[in-house]
Amino acid sequence: METNEIKQKAISGVFWQAIQRFGSRIILFVANMFFARLLSPDDFGVMGIIWVFISFSDIFINGGFLSALIQKKDVNETDYSTAFYWNLLISILCYAVLYLSAPFISGFYNNSILQDILRVQGIVLFLNALSVVQSSRMQKHLRFKKLAIIDLIASVLGCSLGIIAAAFFNFGVWSLVIKMISYSAIICIAFWITEKWYPNKAFSWSSFKELFSFGSFMLLSSLTNVLYINFQPLIIGKLFSSKDLGFYTQARKLEEIPVVALTNIVSTVSFPIFSNLQDDKIRLVNCLKKNIKTITFLSFPLMVFFIVFAKHIIIVLFSETWIESVSYFQLLCLSGMLIPVNVANKDLYASLGKSKLYFNSQLTYKIFGVILMLIGVFNYGIFGLIFGKIIADYSLFIMNAIISGRLIGYGL
Repeated sequence: METNEIKQKAISGVFWQAIQRFGSRIILFVANMFFARLLSPDDFGVMGIIWVFISFSDIFINGGFLSALIQKKDVNETDYSTAFYWNLLISILCYAVLYLSAPFISGFYNNSILQDILRVQGIVLFLNALSVVQSSRMQKHLRFKKLAIIDLIASVLGCSLGIIAAAFFNFGVWSLVIKMISYSAIICIAFWITEKWYPNKAFSWSSFKELFSFGSFMLLSSLTNVLYINFQPLIIGKLFSSKDLGFYTQARKLEEIPVVALTNIVSTVSFPIFSNLQDDKIRLVNCLKKNIKTITFLSFPLMVFFIVFAKHIIIVLFSETWIESVSYFQLLCLSGMLIPVNVANKDLYASLGKSKLYFNSQLTYKIFGVILMLIGVFNYGIFGLIFGKIIADYSLFIMNAIISGRLIGYGL
């Protein structure tokens, strides 16, 4: 692509990603206000545990080949078909493991309803596997407008069905299951209708090996990331009550509205742009600089605002029932400040084909973080666990800056 074309597509991509991410987060935020009044903290605690295992399984489907298809310069139809069949096979295997392990997970957390919910919620794995290639094609060709429209429609319909199930049919925690499955199903159907891509009969081992050589380290990085992110709810769910986990889950959901929206905007747009600029270090550095300046200008003041007015925000949005979430929310906001910046550095490593370097740096950071969180939780409870994560996240920023300085000359 020419410089002006990349710039125009980048601006358009950022705009539509902002529409999609903030739009969907606003929709989920409004829906969550209804769910907070219709459901109990225990219901949110149950889904917090369920989503850990679904997210972990989903990484095997989305974690490696999606990035490899976007990063590869000369991707062809055989590559797409190979990725499609592999993802479908992996989704079947992951669901089988979830189905068989559901009774053990339910027993470990001493909650019988986990078994049935996990087996039903696992359907999203098939739906996501059927959508990976279409998603990668849209992102690679920077068709972010289409992605935004589909995601917003799916968010509205999925949340609406979940609220109806909770408000009029008293489905309780199952209404959250309905919301999530409906969202994934609508995304899947819309991708197949609008992208108009269909796999051929070819599965190429040479294509698989090429994609896997890059995607394997991105997959491992994604797996460790999901395990690390969900380490807190797993520990809270085991050592404390599902009610405590519900308060934590609600706080994290609220903190993630701006953080995840900004992170997804940055990552979805910057990764393909960085990949196009991987051979031009000067332009790549300038692009990364603008990226970091923009997201810190947005995320830092917003997180400070949330920390200062946390109590009022929680009470107004969710009622005084959720007052115990306030302190968790404040600490998570302090940690969330640097997440978009760290994601920008991740996309830099991936765009340069340094997936092994990224995996090694992330593994080091997460081992350090887990040690800190374990020390914290056994000495100071849930607050100690969150403080451990905060220290690790700020340490990661320093490590990323050092690595970025060595790669492209743009350091701390």
